[in-house]
Amino acid sequence: MDKQYLISILIVALGLLCGYVLGKIMKKEVKQGKNYLMILQKGLFTACVFIVMYEYRDIVHFIWLGALMLLLYYFYYKRVNQILIYVFYGVLAFLAYDYFLPLAGTQFLYGITTGSLNWKDLGLLIKSGIAYLTVAVLLILLV
Repeated sequence: MDKQYLISILIVALGLLCGYVLGKIMKKEVKQGKNYLMILQKGLFTACVFIVMYEYRDIVHFIWLGALMLLLYYFYYKRVNQILIYVFYGVLAFLAYDYFLPLAGTQFLYGITTGSLNWKDLGLLIKSGIAYLTVAVLLILLV
């Protein structure tokens, strides 16, 4: 197991903390740009799914699964818990081993937008980060 890979996973989880700090410092700007941050968040989620779909483009099931995940995410965006999204990101981190750096960058930016939008709920951000770290590291170490 590469140390750089584990460090990248830790940096992705720290994106939530960076977003929290940014949201705490720039409360007024986050409030004004909330709609734009939500659009950016949806776009980054889509980019993460497309990266994994590109890596597994030869397997048709991954393309259908990715399309289904995007469809469910967009239809149930208000109801989806951020912790579940970070569990999903942990699985994606395991699946996209060859393309992990672009995926880690988009996940880090997603964490910044999530942390900025949820700066009032530090507990949710900590649980999301722990869920991501737990799933990603366990899948990598077990397999």
